[in-house]
Amino acid sequence: MVRRVPFSSPRRARVLLVDATRIPANSPFIAQPVGLLSLAAVLRQDGHEVRIHDCKLGLESLTPLLQELQPQVVGFRTLSSFVRILPLLARTVRFLCPDARIIVGGPHASGDPADAIARTGAVAAVIGEGEATIRELVPALVDRADLTRIDGLAISSGVGDPTSPVVFTPPRAPIADLDSLPLPAWDLLPVDTYFQRNRAGTSRAGRSLTVFTSRGCPYGCAFCHNLFGRRFRARCPESVVDEMQYLVRRYAADEFELHDDAFNTDRARMEAICEGLIAAPTGADLAFPNGLRADQLTRSDIELLRQAGTHHVALSPETASIRLQRYLGKRMDLERLLEAARVCDEVGIFTVGYFMLGFPTETEAEMLATVDYACRSPLHTASFFTVTPFPGSRLWSEARRSGRLSPAWTADCYHDTSVNLSLVPDDRFREIRQEAYRKFYLTPRRAVGIVRSVPNLRTLLVNSGFVAERLLK
Repeated sequence: MVRRVPFSSPRRARVLLVDATRIPANSPFIAQPVGLLSLAAVLRQDGHEVRIHDCKLGLESLTPLLQELQPQVVGFRTLSSFVRILPLLARTVRFLCPDARIIVGGPHASGDPADAIARTGAVAAVIGEGEATIRELVPALVDRADLTRIDGLAISSGVGDPTSPVVFTPPRAPIADLDSLPLPAWDLLPVDTYFQRNRAGTSRAGRSLTVFTSRGCPYGCAFCHNLFGRRFRARCPESVVDEMQYLVRRYAADEFELHDDAFNTDRARMEAICEGLIAAPTGADLAFPNGLRADQLTRSDIELLRQAGTHHVALSPETASIRLQRYLGKRMDLERLLEAARVCDEVGIFTVGYFMLGFPTETEAEMLATVDYACRSPLHTASFFTVTPFPGSRLWSEARRSGRLSPAWTADCYHDTSVNLSLVPDDRFREIRQEAYRKFYLTPRRAVGIVRSVPNLRTLLVNSGFVAERLLK
């Protein structure tokens, strides 16, 4: 068996990492590209010069940055919702830096690497988490070395030819020790610019920063691209608390959004993090826009989270249909979720519920049952998303096999996809979804509760699935 030797290079490469995503013009939310910050941190450990460009802050500054840096390697982070911007970005790079080598990564590159490579003419796509892979890939690209020796890649067999097949190298094992990774390179971002825009998962404005404390999720839901795998891997509680304390000192952060896939998988670790924050308070709030398995939360868990500063959580039933819960592989205990929402309300944690409508084989009766479940819940707000089958997910594969998706279909955004995978006719589907917002929000109890609970009502309305727009239709 041939031993796979990691690449190393004494040369210092110039690397530009680009977050190739955009935001709707009417959205006040902007997410920080913390994944790129982690990649940048490991590359800087190896002596490379790294810069970051976030397309959500505008495209105008990309040209002067390319002209100044003249990067040897340009990496695009891609989401399936925003793939249409990739060809423009790739053309800009090639015009200004014709010798730069392009790579792609992120959820779309992992889910459909051939498409990501075809849209950009990239040399390779990084599959899954990228820190270990990119440390080998950058020097190999600069040295024009054989990329097939690097695990975790999809490699173009003909750069510049979108019809060329991709070659896959062996999968890379997930990083077992997340504490071995350096802290994200926040100094590469204009952090105060993000503070001027509200965050994606919270019900208020503030100096909010994103923190990951774990990777991986053991549940394997059909709609998830499962970027970090199903094995739960976690940082130690001390490192999490230390990072938050540092970010408060350095950037005066007053809120942390925890973007884990499954934060409360290890209850003892969750308790240790909360107790660490209680013992050494940062003064910052906690928000969970995802990552809390609602039916695994006990009253004592919720009370401890509140003591640690939690003010906002998202609970995700997805559907009230037991049949669809089994089909999705989520198997949420719906009554325990309602109890968790009730306890959150009692202790002063704001809750948003995330629901999906339009699953394959879903009936009108099942859709209406989901809406009824949401309306009788104690959730403060709710979003009713159209099911979107993202590349790399089981839902994507099954929808393609069934013929419900054309080969050319890609999602445009979470809120406005044109694909209805259910058994309900499109016109009736749109009626049910619009009526869901009206039925949920147009009640005196919720109207009064929202006004009392949320200082920035406009933020809440937009965050809850463009509620204002839905109610007025």
